[in-house]
Amino acid sequence: MERKKTIYFTCITAIFGFMLAVQLQTTSHPKVRDTRDIWELRADLKKEQQLQRQLVLEIGDYEEKLRNYKQKQRSNQEAVLHETVSELEQEAGLTKTEGPGIVLTIEPFYSDHYVGPIAETVSPELLHRLINELNMYGAKEIAIAEERITNTTAIRDVNGATKIGDSKISSLPITVKVIADDAEMLCNRLKVSTIRDDFVVENLQLTISEPLTSVVIPPSKEKWNVKYMETVKAEKEEK
Repeated sequence: MERKKTIYFTCITAIFGFMLAVQLQTTSHPKVRDTRDIWELRADLKKEQQLQRQLVLEIGDYEEKLRNYKQKQRSNQEAVLHETVSELEQEAGLTKTEGPGIVLTIEPFYSDHYVGPIAETVSPELLHRLINELNMYGAKEIAIAEERITNTTAIRDVNGATKIGDSKISSLPITVKVIADDAEMLCNRLKVSTIRDDFVVENLQLTISEPLTSVVIPPSKEKWNVKYMETVKAEKEEK
């Protein structure tokens, strides 16, 4: 009889211990739930759809260029080579670009009763966020403080100062020039975007101009160092 009681209490203790372990495991690893409401989900879905449409348009453009390249290659290889080099220089930001767009101004922003540190520059994180927002809304070319932004442009913090490429943003205000195919659409989307609120959080004000018919963006100042490549001298084929 005593042995049965011992076995009974042992089973009860084991079950209780197992339940306690499950409870602790559930408490230490809670499920992360999506707390976004329906309007936030719709906004995120709309952004993803716009990005998808932009990617589809870019793919179609590159396929059209490839078809034209193959057709021209049969007729005049030298002309095709020069045209390709010119297009690559434009895409790399090595040439001055002009087109319709807008101009943004970043300057300090303080309320009448503000007491605290004065913003003297803009953080790299905020500039990256602005660039992503502009690209999402159809920007083709961007220049910040007369520095052309390319795929290889570094925006970083160096000893408390923001540097774009090799140039330091020493003071405010600074201008951001943007070229887009549809400048009016870009302007309207930025005005309803939350990006300006992000600047206000850092005591900065982002002013958006009306659509302009002509915005000039300078060429990139970056130096391109080609590694692991060398020219090949063409040798005449011996008979």
